Amino acid sequence: MATEPIHCVIIVDPIPERVIPLAENVSRYGYAADICRPDDWLVRLTYADASAIVVGPNMRSLDLWAFCKEVRQQSDLPLVALTADSSPDHVALALEGGADVCLGADSALSARQVVAGIRAVERRIKSNHQRRSDVIEAGPLRVDLARKDVTLHGRRVQLTPTEFGILSVLAQQPGRVFSGVELLRQVHGYEAESGEAQDIVKVHISRLRQKLEEDPQSPRRIVNVRGQGYIYMFERRGEPTLQ
Repeated sequence: MATEPIHCVIIVDPIPERVIPLAENVSRYGYAADICRPDDWLVRLTYADASAIVVGPNMRSLDLWAFCKEVRQQSDLPLVALTADSSPDHVALALEGGADVCLGADSALSARQVVAGIRAVERRIKSNHQRRSDVIEAGPLRVDLARKDVTLHGRRVQLTPTEFGILSVLAQQPGRVFSGVELLRQVHGYEAESGEAQDIVKVHISRLRQKLEEDPQSPRRIVNVRGQGYIYMFERRGEPTLQ
């Protein structure tokens, strides 16, 4: 039976060694922590079952704004920004870029505050999902769970029950990687070996791409993460690099 991936917090900072103590302390609150540079965040996201992204305090104001904007275009995970400059303009740039929480990274900052910020966002997301549990909206995609209806850019898309189930699972958590085993378990309650699950899901993913992608050979929404599974991505800049 496949082992479930470990949930983690990705800590992104241009000077990784400076956030090692934070990573070590965050792990004490039940999260694994993975550190990377800004250019590597998307690759790390695909290889970890990330619960949140934390931006370290060593990023300049405009770089922080641009990074938060990039993350928000591609993922709806909780995004916590830490800033050494707690001036209103700096904080505003982080929040306007897409950060959910912005904390001043002074000597009083603790891993507990960072984790509390992540959990506060997770509670809000969970509450919103519960209130809108019948409808999933991920970028231009709209999935009505109650009516089993899918529209893309306002146009209705005909899906088989299995295609609908796989899409629903992926679209509910954009930015999260699901293995073939997980997808079959959630859609059909079926426990399959990894190879068998991959073969089954691959066929349905191919058909979904034919129906949802402008270019099924270069998918931009349902992306394969080699050796890991599949991920639903928001519309983003450039071509995906995870094929």
